[in-house]
Amino acid sequence: RTPLLAVGSIVMAVATSPRLAPLLIVLIPLLTIVLATVIRRSSPLFLRLQENLDRLTTRLQENLAGVRVVKAFVRGDHENTRFHAANETLTASAVQAMQLTAIVGPFMMLSVNFGIAGALWFGGVQVTQGTVTVGEIVAFTNYLRQTLMSLQMVSMLLIQLTRAGASVTRITGVLNDEPDIRERTGDLPVYPRGGALAFQNVT
Repeated sequence: RTPLLAVGSIVMAVATSPRLAPLLIVLIPLLTIVLATVIRRSSPLFLRLQENLDRLTTRLQENLAGVRVVKAFVRGDHENTRFHAANETLTASAVQAMQLTAIVGPFMMLSVNFGIAGALWFGGVQVTQGTVTVGEIVAFTNYLRQTLMSLQMVSMLLIQLTRAGASVTRITGVLNDEPDIRERTGDLPVYPRGGALAFQNVT
């Protein structure tokens, strides 16, 4: 529904006030460029985040499964250091990815406010000239807000899809991983039948 709302709002905004339509021509490509840049840079960050999460989970699973071995060889401090290093790496990659994606929301809201301010400014000038009515400005402002809000929702969805894509890449990599030990192909050797099994001097 959100893309349809965005397209419908753009069409209605242009139809309502063609004189204010250049604001959309400036804002929408700018938002598209910023969103595409963020998604392109966030995809490898989310992939690295999933890899670090796998590494941390592996450390935790190994320590829980081999807790008796760790205690027997007095390797608790060493395992704590390894876990702490993996945790710090995961935290750093998560912060880096979230900082990049956090730019989108404020930038979208700033664009909405700039668009509304521009519509009121240029629309007010045209109202004084008698080329645009106040009702057209109000309608255009509402359509502009609806357009930019729809684009903001689309951007949040695309970021979630980018993060999910990184998870799919990791899952696919695990499923497609070839085992180091493989079963031998071909027929098994045929041993001669017969013989007996005897127990002698057994108590």
